Amino acid sequence: MQTDLFDSHVHSFRSFDAKDSAEALCEAAIRAGLAGISITDHCDVGRYKLDDWRERLRDSCFDAELARKRYAGRLTVTTGIELGQPLEEPSAANEALRANRFDFILASVHNIRGYEDFYFLDYRKLDVEKLLERYFEELYEMTQWGRFDVLAHLTYPLRYIARAGLPQPDLGRYEERFRAIFLMLAQKGMGLEVNTSGLRQAAKASFPGLRELKLFRACGGEIVTLGSDAHEAKVVGSHIRDGVKLLREAGFGYQAFYRNRTPMMIKLL
Repeated sequence: MQTDLFDSHVHSFRSFDAKDSAEALCEAAIRAGLAGISITDHCDVGRYKLDDWRERLRDSCFDAELARKRYAGRLTVTTGIELGQPLEEPSAANEALRANRFDFILASVHNIRGYEDFYFLDYRKLDVEKLLERYFEELYEMTQWGRFDVLAHLTYPLRYIARAGLPQPDLGRYEERFRAIFLMLAQKGMGLEVNTSGLRQAAKASFPGLRELKLFRACGGEIVTLGSDAHEAKVVGSHIRDGVKLLREAGFGYQAFYRNRTPMMIKLL
């Protein structure tokens, strides 16, 4: 069994859009030959903040701590969070981070200001290039804010653009925006996620892809995590091995896995 594979982005039923328990995720991770997982349940603030978000987050942390103890010696389990669009409501975001102990904080933008989640948009009626420009601007602003460890699924909208049957946009036009984000991440000692969910979906690509990973490396980026973004147990660890290959191709020698807000650098075998 391989022991160098870590999935740093999985969701339990404490997330509004997932269905399986922390225990089910752990059992699936062991079957997949993983060394560890981080349970990163959603905490979206702003327009998508749920009424019971505090309870969900508290229970997610409790479940992860129980799993950490139960699976000790068989699987490393850490307590995480996926903090969505924190700048839409910084007070709630800061409360979430103060009220709980996390090993790992992922930050993401699922919707830009004034728009629905990218999941719901009708891309045939939108100027996709302008939409992406605004999205990357908000990622830059969030990176400036900086109260997180790793930036999640950089090119997230491509997941739904592909699902709509539209051609993938040329990301080369956003290179300078990427460069600004990557330089800031590197300067702050923060990381970038390779989200492998697109490899099992219509996009057939990771978020981000090889070109962006090479640019992150060129900007001094060293910390990269791998995440399946699993919302059900059966896809925990999905395409993580492909993510490892992608990191090697981009010139990275390590993947990161966080404990106590500190990246553990795991050599790519």
